Amino acid sequence: MKPLSLISLLFFLLMLFPVLTNACDIIVSIEGPKKEIYKAGEVVVVKITVVLKHRNCDVNINETAIKVSGSQITGTTKWINIEGKTWERKIKVKVLGDKSNQSLITAERTCDRDGGKGSLILATSN
Repeated sequence: MKPLSLISLLFFLLMLFPVLTNACDIIVSIEGPKKEIYKAGEVVVVKITVVLKHRNCDVNINETAIKVSGSQITGTTKWINIEGKTWERKIKVKVLGDKSNQSLITAERTCDRDGGKGSLILATSN
């Protein structure tokens, strides 16, 4: 590869890098045993973990939006600071078993540094 082509490629990758990163990582996972399919009426405990990447985050952890479809939130814990810039919260969701046959749980943070988003899809049945 020619030196000019290599430099152009590196420049392009460096320009693309900020677009590929978020200000925080959000992991949405099932707490406890996992199943392939959840039936309507089942209650599932979901753990949401937020890892802030910036030293100073202007967005309060309580401003993290949690949205569900195909299920209903029946309970939540408060956000707990696990260590440093890592926060955790658990929510209980009741599976509704609608015609989409899935439940989507999403946590999202919005800020001027691109925020972050994490999702979990549960396969469901009536």
